[in-house]
Parts: sequence; C-alpha cells; structure tokens
Amino acid sequence: MKKFLLGLLLLPFLVVFLFGAEGNAVLFSWDGAGRENVLKFADEGKLPVIESLRKTGAFVEIKITGHATSTGPAHANMLTGFGPEVNLVQSNSSYFSIPAGLTLGERLEKTLGPDNIFTIMVMGKLGYMGAAYGQPYNNAVKALDVWDGDKDKRDATVVA
Repeated sequence: MKKFLLGLLLLPFLVVFLFGAEGNAVLFSWDGAGRENVLKFADEGKLPVIESLRKTGAFVEIKITGHATSTGPAHANMLTGFGPEVNLVQSNSSYFSIPAGLTLGERLEKTLGPDNIFTIMVMGKLGYMGAAYGQPYNNAVKALDVWDGDKDKRDATVVA
C-alpha cells in the first residue's frame, strides 16, 4: 500500500520527467484540518481553488493508512518518499536534518535543472518542521526558491 501511495504522489513528476510534458504539481497538507472538513468546505464553495482542482480531475487524494500519523515524520515521508530510517525524522521530538538531496524538490531540481522547476515551502511550525541547524529542512531549504517557515505561525495567518 505504501508503494501505491508513493506512486500516486510521484505520478505528476514522473509524467514530466518521462514524457517531457510541462506541468505543475502542488502538495497541500493542512495538518489537523481533517479531510472531511476540507472536502465539505470545497463542496460549499469556501475553497474555490481546491474545488476547481477536483472538478478538472487534477486533485488526487492521498490517504495514509497502516500506521498512525504524526506531523513531523508524516511530512518528511511525503516530501522524501522515505521513512524515518532514511529521512531521519523519527517523531516530533526526535529528528535530525533530512540528508541533503533527499527531498523531492531537491531531486527534481537536480533532474530537471534549477531553471525548470520552482519550489516553495510554507510552514506554520518551527522545530520539527524548521530549517535551522539540526532541524529537518536545514538542507532542503538551500535548494528552495522560496522558504516561508522562519517563524511560528500557528494562528489565523496560516489559514487566512
């Protein structure tokens, strides 16, 4: 099942790489929002971009099953395709920097060339989601075009 889910996540990137097609991919992860809430609000017209993606068939739902989720390790898994034994993010309180070159953005930039991909990362928490020395995204931030995660934003600014 994990390989299947990873395949769904990587599909847009593989299409671009294998067929030379131009395309975009966006990974939305709203920690704690609840899938049912997001889809309900999209159905009610409160999330027009999400609803537009759903109507055009460009929205792929990915469900994590088979294990409990935790913010830090789950995001490290989504952004690398690897578990904690490789990405070094064991839990929200036990983590190291993800090894350089391991995130999907870094790998795609290396494969496609830095002028052919634009990567943005927006975070609302520090620590296990931060980019300071020893934090998970310390290495990845060097390859990003835009990093917005240097201050704690666990309030209305994240969802506004």
